[in-house]
Amino acid sequence: MRFTDYLFHTPWWLPTLIIVVGAVVFYVANNRQEVRPRTVGLSVVCLGVLLAFVSYFVDTDLEKAETHTRQLIRAVNDKDWTKARSLLDKATTVSIANVTTLYRGGDQIVAKAQEATDRYGLQSVTLTGLDSRQDQTLITISANVVSLQTYVGAPITSRWEFDYQQSAEGWYLSEIRAVEIGRSQGEQMQHMFPGR
Repeated sequence: MRFTDYLFHTPWWLPTLIIVVGAVVFYVANNRQEVRPRTVGLSVVCLGVLLAFVSYFVDTDLEKAETHTRQLIRAVNDKDWTKARSLLDKATTVSIANVTTLYRGGDQIVAKAQEATDRYGLQSVTLTGLDSRQDQTLITISANVVSLQTYVGAPITSRWEFDYQQSAEGWYLSEIRAVEIGRSQGEQMQHMFPGR
């Protein structure tokens, strides 16, 4: 993690640890009636609280990409195709990992998502896990989801990757990759997607 990640994308335990250490120093110094250590303890508590506030109220590019991914998955779950289309770029592609690009552009992606939803009788899509990483101008969000559809009648787990690229206009969703659906990977998944 870079320094700015600790400042703006702080893991919950870091400000908690700082606040606890400051509180212990303050408590011990207060019992001994030592002014300087008590002030240091209070300052450390304030630093921990400030770090928590900064992390909560300032969204990093990584956090924005995570939020965008959650919104897209929620839009598919709600079958809100207008919202889903607004979250896609004209350059966004859908592909199968290490195989081929299936669809290009928000209009085609949404049309094929609707077709797949009707074909399989999609009832719900639930996000079960999210992992994110940033490498300069590329953010990759790995999402684990569980979907229910009438076609299969049982929950299906799948893993997807969402790539966000930085451009002159800002960040945009460049690629959605199917990594695994059920136990199928690579070319085994190709028949699951509506034809181009």
